[in-house]
Amino acid sequence: MAFSELESIKNISIPEHKAYCFNAWPLEYRRVKLYEVNPENGNWIDCGTGFLKLNKDNNKFNILVLSDEDPNFEKDLHSQRKNIEDLLEIENYNIVKLVNTPIDLNREYCHQKESIITWQDGLNSDLYRALSFQHSESCNSIWNMITSLVPHLCVDLLEAELPEESTSYSLLERPTSSNIDRIIDDLELDSNVNSENIVMDLLSREFFDSLFNLMEEFEQNSDLIGLHKIFQVLRRIIVFYSSFNEVFEILLSDDYYLKFFKACEYDETLENYKIKFSHKKFLENVKFHSVVPLPEVRTIHLNYRLMYLRDVVMPRHLDEQSLQRIATIINNNFSSIISMIVTTSDIWKYLKENIQKNFLVAKFIHAVLTVLKQNPMLSIYERHQIFINLKVNNILCEFCGYLNENCIGARQMLELSTSNDDHKNFSNTNDLSFINYSNIRPIDLAVEIYSMVCEINPGLLRHAIHESTSQYFKAHKETNIYGSNVNDILYADDGLQNSPKESIKETENLSDKSNVFHSLWGILCEIFINSRSESIQMQICAIFKRILDPKTMDVPERDDSLSLFYDMGILDRLIDSLLNDSLIFTEFNPLYSARVLFCDILATCVQEHNYRIKYKILQNQLPRKLLRIATRPFHKIFSISVIKFLRTCLGTRDDFYYRLFTKHDIFKYIFLIMGQLKVPRNRGEGSILESVVIEMLDFICRNNIQLILKYLLENYIVVICNLNLKASRGSKCRVFSRMLESFKLISKSTQSLNNCKRNGSNILSSNTHSGLTADHDLKSYFICEKRKFHGHKFQCLDRGVDIMDSFEDNTIKETANPDPKYNANIDEIPKEISELFEYNDFDNLSKQHKEHQKRPIRKKKIEIQLKLS
Repeated sequence: MAFSELESIKNISIPEHKAYCFNAWPLEYRRVKLYEVNPENGNWIDCGTGFLKLNKDNNKFNILVLSDEDPNFEKDLHSQRKNIEDLLEIENYNIVKLVNTPIDLNREYCHQKESIITWQDGLNSDLYRALSFQHSESCNSIWNMITSLVPHLCVDLLEAELPEESTSYSLLERPTSSNIDRIIDDLELDSNVNSENIVMDLLSREFFDSLFNLMEEFEQNSDLIGLHKIFQVLRRIIVFYSSFNEVFEILLSDDYYLKFFKACEYDETLENYKIKFSHKKFLENVKFHSVVPLPEVRTIHLNYRLMYLRDVVMPRHLDEQSLQRIATIINNNFSSIISMIVTTSDIWKYLKENIQKNFLVAKFIHAVLTVLKQNPMLSIYERHQIFINLKVNNILCEFCGYLNENCIGARQMLELSTSNDDHKNFSNTNDLSFINYSNIRPIDLAVEIYSMVCEINPGLLRHAIHESTSQYFKAHKETNIYGSNVNDILYADDGLQNSPKESIKETENLSDKSNVFHSLWGILCEIFINSRSESIQMQICAIFKRILDPKTMDVPERDDSLSLFYDMGILDRLIDSLLNDSLIFTEFNPLYSARVLFCDILATCVQEHNYRIKYKILQNQLPRKLLRIATRPFHKIFSISVIKFLRTCLGTRDDFYYRLFTKHDIFKYIFLIMGQLKVPRNRGEGSILESVVIEMLDFICRNNIQLILKYLLENYIVVICNLNLKASRGSKCRVFSRMLESFKLISKSTQSLNNCKRNGSNILSSNTHSGLTADHDLKSYFICEKRKFHGHKFQCLDRGVDIMDSFEDNTIKETANPDPKYNANIDEIPKEISELFEYNDFDNLSKQHKEHQKRPIRKKKIEIQLKLS
């Protein structure tokens, strides 16, 4: 800087020096927005933005705002000037000026909100202007300049607000026994008008100090009415001011939360019903276990107390809006907690190393998965990071120790559960000093974790199953348990590589040795079979169904999972253990519920899988085996599950299942089940079992499944006629009548076809004695007799259909007594109409001729039975 310039700075006055310094600031710090008051309505009007400059004109300083919308502004203002006088005076007057007013001419300068300066124009008393600065430093500099020039015209509202902040209760008075009723009214009436001001009073903490001190006075004087009023004050604060997070942070802080929950014990509505909750005593005994080191534990405490407030303390007083606000705060806290877990380094390594040593680590993972399940709106990134860490660290496989109950953490849980039972037997029930760490078994904890994982992301559990299986095979590779057949079994194409007998033997060896059941899937299978808890069996059933659902798998993952289930003996183990005819189980046996759930698993496999489940059904004759168990002795609930499984098979509309049902005479057992039902018909009542059977028959009739309809026509027409007669008297069910109408159509179409064949056989018989041998003549004669027999047979069927309303045969007796002796005669159900056979071998025609000779005798017997009925 030149010497002349330094001398000029020394010679100027203090305000001029401040103006020089401010004008030298960068443009960014000098940016302001100008407002003016509209005299008509008193609202502030935006007059534009610009850059402030202090100008000295005739020994008076002016406030000058140059518009930043002028295109010449930047060019002129950024020009370099070497003379100080050029910085204090404006030479270019072509720039648009938003305002140019002398400082000493205006009145009532005010500084407020750290970045705003307002004043009243000296020439127009109705005109008020305001400058809003982009930076508070610039505002403070200009304000210091103005106060140094006209101190008598300035009012600093920031300094005036300081004594107001020190004085509390601008709206709410200090709580006393005399004004507490007025405070209750003020909290309710001013909740919308002055809510922010009331919250400022609540945040001062002195209000709550006075309120809780007053509560202690009421407790000492045993003033229940006053204690009820204290609760009313807190209830109104929670309900009307729940949108302010700061209120909850103060009330549920470590300083106030016990006093707050103590005040909530004086709920008048509960005392009217003689109900008493010891919230304070309960929360004093609750212990927080720091399983992993987290940086911010206060959020966890706040969230726990908020959920306790919502679910236990005030569920009757909170309206829908308050519940939604509290739920939003809880979800935000959960998001912060999950973010802490994701960002904390080495936490997953610590969990993997200590999960089998400390059961609290297992419960920590259970809590994290519970948060992910109950809060689907959490960040996708945070959820994805949790899943990646669970998969990379293979944490789910570590819960096998809890399934087997052989790890240290499982033994800790068993010891605590035993000590809890002893404490319940020998201690006082009012004593809460004992902390219930765990009342569930290790198996329950592990299965529930797997169930939650399947609901959130089934691929995680599928990956854990594959990892556990591969780890077991890798550990026992040298023992050569399976020999060279391991890969063949894993990737066998349903018996194409080996013969069926060899495949069955290999599967039996796998099941007998139970080596595959050391994997995670095998352990779950064993628990499903042997567990005495129905809830555990239901959870494992849901796990199996989700794992086997191909809609949640990729193609390689689907092949591996289905190979483990079908080829490695999992399904065979379930069939051998649950469908054993030699064992008789009652409805109270745990294996009974496993059988019912197993039918649900089979139905899922039939729906989702194709050739694999067909092979297992054909190999084990599953429909016939299930129906045998359901009817020997008769089990109603299990029969419902079996019928649903059969209905699922029919729903696939696959001819494979149609042929299987007719080949193994499945409907023999179904009609026997119908006969076992004992349902009163006075008012047309029915049962679930009867409904599922009728629905299956209705499906057959509606879809016109010809193969099954012909089979029922040939074998069980009398039974269906009898059921139709009973339905017409009681439930008015029309399914059986529609089936009989279908039988008529089938018989008529078959009869017309046989007439055409008979005409062709007459033409054939006229040419038989020309050039044919005696042996050929005999065969032709048998062909003609066979066709005549079929025509005669369908005439008999038509006659039986025409008089179907007169049938009242007691072929199936309704009884409620599931006697095994009665069920032993299941194969002796009479077939009133003989079966139709397709003759492709001429050697059997002689037998058919003999049968034709016996036909008139059997016809007379049928007619006699009809007349007697």
